[in-house]
Amino acid sequence: MGEYNEQKPGIAIISGTSRVAPLNWLQTCQESQNSAVEQPVENGHPSENGEEQKVEGEEVPVAEEFNIQIKTNTPDSIVLNLQVTSADSMQDLRQYLFEMINTAYITNYDFYLNGNKVNDMVELKDVEGLQNESVLEMRDTLYDERTIRFHLRRLLDIMNMPEELRNNATVFASTMEQDEPKPVAEGEKPDTIDPATVSFTEVAPQLTNYYPSTTSQSGVQYPKLVRDIKLSTWNPPPAHRQLRGDLVYVEIVTTEGKEEVLQVTGWTKGFYVNSSGSTHYNPAPLTPSYHNIVDLLRQASPSFNKNLSALFGFEIQKSMSLELYPLNYDVNSWVKTLPRHRPDANRAEDLFPTLYNEPDVRATGQLRDWNEEYQTCREMPRNSMNEKILRDRAIFRVNVDFVAAAKRGAMAILQRTVAPINPAEEEEAHMYIYNNIFFSHVNDSRQLYVEYGGDVAAHLFCNNDMKGIRLVNSTESNGLYTLLTAIIDYRGYRLSAQSIIPGILQKEQAASVVYGSTDNGKVIEANEKFQEYLSEASVALHLLPHTIVNEEKEIPLVTAVESKGIVGTDGRHYLLDLFRMTPRDVNFSGQEKLAVVLRPELIERFSEEVIRQRVSARFSNAEELEKAQDKEEYAKELHEMTVVRFNPNALCNYKLSGTPEEIAEQEKLVSDAGNFLVTGVIPQFVTENVFLAVSPPSDGASLTRSMHGRGINMRYLGTVATAAQRAPALRNMCVREMILRAAKNLFRKILRKTLDHQLADVIAQFFNYLLSVSKPTESARSAAQAPQKAVTKVAKATNNAKGKKKEKKETKAAPQMNTVVHLESSRDPTPVDEMTRDSLYKDICTYVEEKYKYKLPEDRSAMDAILCNVGSLRSICQMMGITVNAKEYNFETSHPINEDDVIAVNPVIKHCCPESADGKGMLEAAKALSQQGKREQSYDFLIDALSILNAVYGPIHRDIAEASSALAMNSFHNKDTAQAVEHQSRAAAIYERLLGYDHHETIFAYANLSLFLESAGRLKSAVAIMSRALYANRIFYPVNHPDTAQLANMCAILLQELGRWEQSIQYSLEATEIYSKILGPQHPQIGAMYHSIAICYGQSDLWREALEYEKKNYNILKALQTPEDDPKMVDSNAYLQTFTIRAVNKQKIESITINKAAQMLTSSARIQKTIERAQRAVNEPAANGAASNEFISYMNSERKNLSSLRNKRKGKTKPTTTTTDPATQPK
Repeated sequence: MGEYNEQKPGIAIISGTSRVAPLNWLQTCQESQNSAVEQPVENGHPSENGEEQKVEGEEVPVAEEFNIQIKTNTPDSIVLNLQVTSADSMQDLRQYLFEMINTAYITNYDFYLNGNKVNDMVELKDVEGLQNESVLEMRDTLYDERTIRFHLRRLLDIMNMPEELRNNATVFASTMEQDEPKPVAEGEKPDTIDPATVSFTEVAPQLTNYYPSTTSQSGVQYPKLVRDIKLSTWNPPPAHRQLRGDLVYVEIVTTEGKEEVLQVTGWTKGFYVNSSGSTHYNPAPLTPSYHNIVDLLRQASPSFNKNLSALFGFEIQKSMSLELYPLNYDVNSWVKTLPRHRPDANRAEDLFPTLYNEPDVRATGQLRDWNEEYQTCREMPRNSMNEKILRDRAIFRVNVDFVAAAKRGAMAILQRTVAPINPAEEEEAHMYIYNNIFFSHVNDSRQLYVEYGGDVAAHLFCNNDMKGIRLVNSTESNGLYTLLTAIIDYRGYRLSAQSIIPGILQKEQAASVVYGSTDNGKVIEANEKFQEYLSEASVALHLLPHTIVNEEKEIPLVTAVESKGIVGTDGRHYLLDLFRMTPRDVNFSGQEKLAVVLRPELIERFSEEVIRQRVSARFSNAEELEKAQDKEEYAKELHEMTVVRFNPNALCNYKLSGTPEEIAEQEKLVSDAGNFLVTGVIPQFVTENVFLAVSPPSDGASLTRSMHGRGINMRYLGTVATAAQRAPALRNMCVREMILRAAKNLFRKILRKTLDHQLADVIAQFFNYLLSVSKPTESARSAAQAPQKAVTKVAKATNNAKGKKKEKKETKAAPQMNTVVHLESSRDPTPVDEMTRDSLYKDICTYVEEKYKYKLPEDRSAMDAILCNVGSLRSICQMMGITVNAKEYNFETSHPINEDDVIAVNPVIKHCCPESADGKGMLEAAKALSQQGKREQSYDFLIDALSILNAVYGPIHRDIAEASSALAMNSFHNKDTAQAVEHQSRAAAIYERLLGYDHHETIFAYANLSLFLESAGRLKSAVAIMSRALYANRIFYPVNHPDTAQLANMCAILLQELGRWEQSIQYSLEATEIYSKILGPQHPQIGAMYHSIAICYGQSDLWREALEYEKKNYNILKALQTPEDDPKMVDSNAYLQTFTIRAVNKQKIESITINKAAQMLTSSARIQKTIERAQRAVNEPAANGAASNEFISYMNSERKNLSSLRNKRKGKTKPTTTTTDPATQPK
């Protein structure tokens, strides 16, 4: 019996999917999970000083750890030694075995302890008799139709693991292994790399070469288990064989040389090879029966056994298991290489989205009750840290599975494979139920929002409803329940997906509502329970309990009138339509005034400002405030000061109850919040970007994230662009975002009118009108016409296939041009036939002026520099979920994109995305401690935050990447470069998989990794990664952007460490030029760049240039009135003196060298003249001796001059004499 030691640090549940998880991921997470220590918390968040603060009435128990043994049902009966905790469940154990090498293919078994079957749905602490060193035994169970299909699906997933690797492999995984430090024995010196051997070359950025191919990855050959596996044509088993236990017939083609075909029978006790063939049916067995199909193939096919071992061995050797770990949410790639389409009979099963194809149905045999699962998870206890983690993880996993199911359902609905539940109504009003999820179109088909703006208001309300759900969920209020919700945008349509309230389908919605209004305030309902629950949460929600007068009745409310409360048949109180959980925006009037509300982030900031003003007005200084806090009589007053609540129905079309003073005060608070946004938040945001106090947005996604984080709605893009005249990068980004958002809304209407077979053509044509330049150049026109000429040429060659050889060659070349043969049916009129480039731009200008209150230039050519580039193509594709081919696009042509370049249209999904409040709180506390210089405390908080986030989300999540990056920076400052590289590598890999190769956060994660690698002595990897980051930045982001300057500066720093001073100066000059345009020539940052350039020139022995740039730095410091005793001024003066001395000395040396060279040149000229005269004397002998005498005299004088010069160099002086006797001179 073999024994296999394994330690289980914690298990990431992956329910609802059969994709292959990395089989060794849990081992790689061991260190981070085992290092988790219970951090003192205060109401779920760490205390400010890092010291323990116990919460009254709350104990934080630590889960008991113990060891167990699992006796597997594999042929070699391996025994696994696992370390578990009492908080783990039996399902966790199953998932862990599902991810291990030796048990990955075992799916149908039960656990037995001391001969008794163990319930799979309990936690380990509830298993009777389970203790330290207990032995759990895996025993085979009988198959049924569902479990045997699931078993076969698992085998297919294992077979497809190499394909997953090719599609998900991290780009820099192999690069980082090239110069891994070798282990050094004690007393030996580590190997060093000569920087001169490391090349740093920047090639021209090309989109074609940027993205890795999906057809191959670095030439790696992956083992192939079988050639093909599919359901046999003998299915289903005849009735008389079903009585013998036959469930399914499978046809398997092995990889043996003769390509043997095995006809396999799957029955209740396992699998065996039968005697059937392709043309005759004979169910008689040829081999013994094995419980799982892998054991059968190991015996029947030697090559399968060999390749399976090789595949698992390859997986064990994988250094970065993040490459294969499945993502929580699907990520759309906007560009990729065109994949090869291979035949796959099993893939055909998923062609029609039947309910059986749902992973949950395959695994459990029944549909999931999403609402019950979600509400049960929210009702889980949260009295200790372990309970909070388990609760957060359960909620997160349910949301992950719901979003995946909603995506599949929305695609099935819009592909017209799901029938509506109200087919008699118009298509826009259709509703659907798929997999226990309720779907509806987001529009005003029922004329409920006509006074708010119709369909536009419906879209706004849908987005705001998501924000309201997040707000209510964040309060963790007992008694209030919300629904699982997702918004899916696909092919121009928007669908809302929600879990189903128990009993809602059995009666009309209006009859179910017991709180709020269903008809915009005509009839308003009140409910004591809802009022009680909402009043408890009103402080956290910043909502003021108030009264509405309706039909001479006073109705008590907390939320907006349009919010609805429903009591389900399960007794829970559900809140719906939470699209006005924050007050309205008073800066917008007209029809849309009730549809626009302020963001929750702004309400938080404004509340903090109001509290600060109240405290400042009441207490003159901090000491007085501290004294008041210690006195009980001030307790109520201080509490009222710190509570800021808004009436959501203020300044709306509803009659408020109360005195005129109270109503005026409520309305004033709402008005002040709107004014605070325009006069305070937006100017501060622009100022921060002007002076680069924050990282400026580099694309539309980062701009949206930045504005939303400050509470600025995107409808203020025009206001920000107008105010950002001194921040050209921000202004241009706002203008481009307005244009693309307007184009997106116009394009939605076009897509809804587009037939299925016209999608590629319409998308390509619209992109050409949007992204191509206004006036293509002559060369661009020729390039655009070349493909059309080639297609015409190929068509002629095809029609004359029996003609000349030249025509035959052209015909053979046709497939290389990716041309498409257009069928007659595809030439129907399209919605873009009447569109032109100018008409589209005119519509965009109108939309931008109405929506964003910003006037674009009438001349479209003024926008070419901002709009016609790869960055705009990337943004519009990400907005619309469109994938295009990775190739070079020439936007100077009139048609840069053709229909062959459009690869796919994917759903774009918004959802609530539950968060771990404890993990997030620890992460924010760690950042605050790091800014205060408390790195040791920050390190401890980061480790604990990373442990919690890993337990809740699994290994791949944006918060985990953020925590890993912060941990890497902390380790770097603590001189632990090895840990810095490890943590930053994880962060970069996560960013790459979640955000894409080209996201600015991925680029800078790799740039930081490059600097850490250089500090660790891994120069080859550092240079390769920095080159890649710079390459990506050149492709996607503007040239004159602060991020470009920052990245160029990082390249300069790396090159300085490598001693490449000349290249470092080039990148520093590039960064300085960009910073000068953004900040102005007299900014301190420019002076710092000049100082860095001066040092590089000094290292290159170019002292005059070093002195020149150091003078520029000194002049900037003087212009800024920097004191003489300031460290910067002291350093600058010292460098000026040093550079001056060196420059003077170098000048002297150069002068002496020049003089020597001049003298040498003079001597050389004289010698040359002598030789010429001698040649003349020889060639032209004189009739008398005058010429000879003249020559001899000249030679004597030259010799005396040379001797005198030699004596001067030696410091000697001799009297000069002239000898004229030619007899004494040698001839």
